[in-house]
Amino acid sequence: MPDFYIASSEGHIIGGSRMCFVLRQVQCGSRKDCLLVNIYPAIAGQRYGLGENEIDKVVLATRFKGDSLFPPNRWPLEVYVLRLLVDDNERQTFENEELSNMAWAEIYKSAEDIPS
Repeated sequence: MPDFYIASSEGHIIGGSRMCFVLRQVQCGSRKDCLLVNIYPAIAGQRYGLGENEIDKVVLATRFKGDSLFPPNRWPLEVYVLRLLVDDNERQTFENEELSNMAWAEIYKSAEDIPS
């Protein structure tokens, strides 16, 4: 059972909704409030020069001051979707240059909450 769902009103990067499974809280640069998640289905990596490799782990960070992922303080919650540029190796901390902003998206409590 997924912890929550992600979709993007922009739609072009995320491409529909995806299930999110929380892996752990991580620090990204000076931000200690980021969340590493496994997403399913994975995002095709070809657009990012990854060939056939898929992106199945992303880091989420809240977009607005006062919002929280621990736990989410409202639904839907707007987030940045960040791609790891390094192998995660169970790390807890990533430098800003080790991440790339893929999209803005929203997380939803259930699939039924996602607008069609």
